[in-house]
Amino acid sequence: MTPVFSSLLLASRVAGKVVLTTTSKPSHVVVLSGVEPGLAVVDQDYYHGQVLIFDDQATRKGGEPAAILKPHFESQCAAIGDLFVLEDGALAVGTSPFRLCSSYGTNSAAVEIYGAPTLMSGGDPDVVLSGLIGTYNGIDVMTQLSNGQLVAGSSIFVKEALVQGGNATAVLDNKYAFLDEVLPFQGGIAYTSRNMNSLLIYDDAAISGEDLRPALEIGGAAGTAHDFSPAKWGIPGWHNFCPETSLVFEDGALAVLGTCHNAENATLTLFESINFEARTMRNSTFSMPKHAKMLALPDGRIAVGVTTVSCGEGYVQVFEESALRSGGEPSLVLQTSGDVISMAAFQDGRLAVSTEGGGRNDLQWCNKYTIDIVDVNANTGKSTLRVI
Repeated sequence: MTPVFSSLLLASRVAGKVVLTTTSKPSHVVVLSGVEPGLAVVDQDYYHGQVLIFDDQATRKGGEPAAILKPHFESQCAAIGDLFVLEDGALAVGTSPFRLCSSYGTNSAAVEIYGAPTLMSGGDPDVVLSGLIGTYNGIDVMTQLSNGQLVAGSSIFVKEALVQGGNATAVLDNKYAFLDEVLPFQGGIAYTSRNMNSLLIYDDAAISGEDLRPALEIGGAAGTAHDFSPAKWGIPGWHNFCPETSLVFEDGALAVLGTCHNAENATLTLFESINFEARTMRNSTFSMPKHAKMLALPDGRIAVGVTTVSCGEGYVQVFEESALRSGGEPSLVLQTSGDVISMAAFQDGRLAVSTEGGGRNDLQWCNKYTIDIVDVNANTGKSTLRVI
């Protein structure tokens, strides 16, 4: 599924392009919703980070941030782990007050929640959920369940705590220091950890606090003698299984995508008909471009971001669901300003892609950081390869 660009293919300019710039690495980007639509971007240097808030006009015409959020860190080597937009439009910011200071396993991480009015004013957070057990990057994964509960790292909060504050109602038995993504799945949640080659799935019993163990682990320590916190159902991993990004299709199938260390390609793995009680499932794998990561678009298509040259080149493939699930070809390829870091989808068909490029400087940081915003719908049906 790695695209081959024909020398006869004319790369035309993309329609509806806007480029925003940041001074440091835009490690996460999310689309804001509600009364004040826009874009939130983590602007992260080596020791600490801030969140840039771009309003709707800036995302359509370019411009400077309307506000800058500066989370309340407790040390000088702090960082932002993840951003997540809650169902009411508030922005949850996961923080690590001791990044690069050996904080893993301590109750030092936090989630700061900014309501819509606070977002555009750059004010203090409305609610702070503190004392959380973080991973290496603090609270670096978050999601919200259908009942409004927030999953922040391994901690679960009821909906009311997001407005009033409060303690976690459950803390999952999550055994890994590096997590890449979490999303709702079959009444529970699914974590990916590329560093540990693991997919961890927790059922509704874990969410309620009844049984905090994973219902299923694929890869990681599963099936080994050093698995000191085994899942109820463990399956040893296999060659090139290093899940990083994930999504759930409407029929309940789970897709995970990631690139293992020194691997030639990324591997897309599809899991279908997972039955925890019967311990049965179906799975299939496909090869994808190296360093690929994916994002579900509102119209059912899937965007796959790819790095071809670190600090240099990348592109985004757009797939129909049927093509992705069968190992088919993308319907559209958008070349980006640099290699792809993160992606976020607007409801109106636009796609925000944070990139890094321009080669490396003496400190081994990239020289150029951008957020490319492109209208996917405006470019569909035209030439396959389009240059942002």
